[in-house]
Amino acid sequence: MKARFDNESRISELTEYLSIALPTRSRLPRLKVRPGSIVTVQFDNEIDVARFVMAEVSHDVTLEPCAPNTPLGGALIGCRLGTTVEYAANGKRLRATVVGLVA
Repeated sequence: MKARFDNESRISELTEYLSIALPTRSRLPRLKVRPGSIVTVQFDNEIDVARFVMAEVSHDVTLEPCAPNTPLGGALIGCRLGTTVEYAANGKRLRATVVGLVA
């Protein structure tokens, strides 16, 4: 009987610690695209997505780089998940939506 009480007491104690330690959704910082972020975008009128690292060069062979000083890179810096940006490239106005972000 004593062991059961000790276990219940410990569970209660751990539950209290976790409720304090785990951030709630409102406490989590809203991620923004920044140099080094891995960004997934969907371009207008396309079903496929593009995934790249926001950097001059990529050290990961599976990720293409997107430099922050390019039209797309410059438009994406500071954006949050779900943001749609417009940028000019090759004389055209293009749009892309951030659909994935690892900052």
